[in-house]
Amino acid sequence: MMESVADALGPLITTVSWTLIHSLWQGAVISLLLAVVLAVHRSRSARLRYGLACGALLMLTLTVAVTAVTITGSHTPASKRTTGEFAIAMVSPAGVSPAAAATADPGKAGTTVRSEQQAGPVFTQYVFGIWLIGLVVLSFYNVAGWHRARAMARIGALAVPTSWQQVCTALALRLNIRHSVTVVQSAAAKVPCVIGWLRPVLLLPISAFTGLTDDQIRMLLAHELAHIQRHDVMVNYLQLVLETVLFCNPAVWWISRAIRIEREFCCDDIAVAISGDRLGYARTLTDLEHLRATDLSPALGVNGGSLLMRVRRLFEPATPRSTHGHASLAALATVAAVVALYAGLIGGVTTGSATAEPLTAETSFTPERDDIKGHWSIDSDNDEIQLELKFPDGWSTTRHLYAEDLVEPTGQSDQHFSMGHDAGTFHFVGTLERDRNEYFGRGQVHFRSNPDYINTMQDYGYRIRPGKGCLKMAVHNVSLEFVRGLSEAGYADMSLDELVEMRIHDVTPEYIASLEALGMSHIRRNRLVEMRIHRVDADFVGALAELGYTNLSPSRLVEMRIHNVDPDFVGELASLGYRDIDPGQLVAMSIHNVTPDYVSQLAELGYTNISSDDLVSMRIHKVTPRFVRQLADLGYTDVDSEDLVAMRIHNVTPDFIESMADRGYEHVSPQRLIEYKIHGLPRRASH
Repeated sequence: MMESVADALGPLITTVSWTLIHSLWQGAVISLLLAVVLAVHRSRSARLRYGLACGALLMLTLTVAVTAVTITGSHTPASKRTTGEFAIAMVSPAGVSPAAAATADPGKAGTTVRSEQQAGPVFTQYVFGIWLIGLVVLSFYNVAGWHRARAMARIGALAVPTSWQQVCTALALRLNIRHSVTVVQSAAAKVPCVIGWLRPVLLLPISAFTGLTDDQIRMLLAHELAHIQRHDVMVNYLQLVLETVLFCNPAVWWISRAIRIEREFCCDDIAVAISGDRLGYARTLTDLEHLRATDLSPALGVNGGSLLMRVRRLFEPATPRSTHGHASLAALATVAAVVALYAGLIGGVTTGSATAEPLTAETSFTPERDDIKGHWSIDSDNDEIQLELKFPDGWSTTRHLYAEDLVEPTGQSDQHFSMGHDAGTFHFVGTLERDRNEYFGRGQVHFRSNPDYINTMQDYGYRIRPGKGCLKMAVHNVSLEFVRGLSEAGYADMSLDELVEMRIHDVTPEYIASLEALGMSHIRRNRLVEMRIHRVDADFVGALAELGYTNLSPSRLVEMRIHNVDPDFVGELASLGYRDIDPGQLVAMSIHNVTPDYVSQLAELGYTNISSDDLVSMRIHKVTPRFVRQLADLGYTDVDSEDLVAMRIHNVTPDFIESMADRGYEHVSPQRLIEYKIHGLPRRASH
């Protein structure tokens, strides 16, 4: 019986085992090609890179499928090969079959065949067994994750106000999403995410309505709706299937990770395009950092990917299309055929909003050959006036203006005005009109570089090309005063991209000087950017210093800011007697919601002088003031904090204590209650 089962499974075991083995080198080749192409096109649109990554994963899937079919065909009834013979064919030198080997040396070949018939199946059985165990474990894990994700839409979920459902519907229509999308508030979700594909549910954490502005919530809704519009949930499910079946292949995980990174970039671009506020969206991402939670793979959330990498990317300009990438594209010809399904992917979305300068009226303007030509538009949204500039190769920027920054509208089609920067001047030609307090207009814009800016920047060690090089500096308002201040502060040896990044995140000479005044000097450039992103400024550092927390490292300050360990939090704990607590312990207390209010309520119940470690342990195990109060009502006062935790761990609830009292077990010590809960009751009550 067992032999017949083994004979029946032999071809399957062989096919799966050798398919997995061959997939290793196949995946290595495909992932290497993808890495080269992504490196060549690292500045191209996220949609193109996403399509290439998806194409590479599909190409690997097809290659594995073809390999499996080929191996299966090698042991059909017509071939009359045994499993052992097939194993020999796989390991024999090229062009030498078992039959040929037998002809050359019948005795030796016969010994080899018998040996391989015994050793070959054992090897493939080991490979198959390991794969089968991993497949089962990962399948259970993913199914459990899917159930957890679905439960998030039901457990602790509340309907959002009608106004927010209407906002979601309006955004969905803008993205051509015709089916309904349900929006709910979730106590389980820590960040916005999408659950489901056919009937998607968009979860918003309850904390979003208290910690974020209405505009920020709209941006997050746009990001999540972009996942729905692009059918990302379905693609994510397919990724999970491939990761489960080919879990032993590192290439699958690497390619899949690249897909998830580019997927978030794509949705970021859509959210920015809808909101028109790139800087505001970047700040929204940073505000979500402290809400990051354990990832549920079946759910797509706005917190995917590296936060700092996503924020930096929002301000990196796209590189113009190069004509020198033919070699890499030819190497991925097969991938390109798959990517053809993603028609219209190529296109750039780049630079964001910058500090607005007032507009100046001009009587006339004469274009020059070296001008960079683009289009401008002005629109009003309530009290906000937005100026949008679009140039070739994906360059774009949105600026917020005030009415006093505008020139007087004439309504004529050839009105001239300009906006000056150190790097160059934007010259506008078109129609600007006004309807009560709203402004709108359209026309052409010409950017002209400033030669003096190029020469002065060269004196500071920066080589800038006329035209697009100056346009990049003007878009981000990298002024000579800003560069001079950074140089005097000791930040001169930087690339242009690093200089722009400093300007984007408002790492100004004044900001650096304010930190130096508090004793924080020689901070690395990357760390300064990180500090600025997380709003670690002189006020924050100074307030902590007044509370006794001096000489904190930049990384520690950022960690404290992310987890809401601010001066108010520290000061309130100090007023309750918790002074000079280690900063790392303060972070742990904040993470586990050991708030001043929690500490104060415990103090009112007589629990004072509890160590910070014990407070964290009590909070982790849900030793709430209500639980302590219920125990006190039953006569259990002054219970040691460790006993409180042990009672919670072993589910010694007030109901359990009351049931014990009803059975004659009154005034039992906490330790004895725990023993009864673990081991059961003795036969008779002892008092």
